[in-house]
Amino acid sequence: ILQAMPPARAGQLLASGGLGAAAEAALRHPGSAPLHTAVVDLLSAASGPRPDKLRVQAGGAGGGETSMAAALVRLRTVPLLVSSVRAFHGDVPLMLAATGLLGALLRTEAGREAARGCDAAGALSALADRHPADEELQREMGILRALIETEELEEMLRRAGAIIGPDGGMTLVGGGGERESEPSGGG
Repeated sequence: ILQAMPPARAGQLLASGGLGAAAEAALRHPGSAPLHTAVVDLLSAASGPRPDKLRVQAGGAGGGETSMAAALVRLRTVPLLVSSVRAFHGDVPLMLAATGLLGALLRTEAGREAARGCDAAGALSALADRHPADEELQREMGILRALIETEELEEMLRRAGAIIGPDGGMTLVGGGGERESEPSGGG
């Protein structure tokens, strides 16, 4: 499991343009699985488990604070993640990392809007279609698709049987049993 980098270092990497350059490189090379893997891992480490809660300096003329999630959305991270899901659906570690970061960005309206703009729901449906026997993947892709399509995040999670704990960990409650997902605290 990838360890999050210290928030100050993540902020410095963002402010220096390093995260943006990495994301842009991956977008320019959609067929390079090693590059996508490295960039998704870098973005995941920089954002930590809750990029919507991580505050960083926005940089630029405004210079105020913003969330890491907002900064990543501005860097076109959502289209990058969707590109990874579409191109490398057989690379399980990359899929886990890409859909994990996508799920974290979908906690924000800007992330959901960006996902709608690049047909992330279609990419997630195609991923689920490629793995019809994997019930866990089916459920998780269904939750991510519902996040994209809904305006009311907490209501959608309730209907899907997901309970978000105070630490950001998610419990999925489903047919006949209960499964605890990995806490978003990094494991």
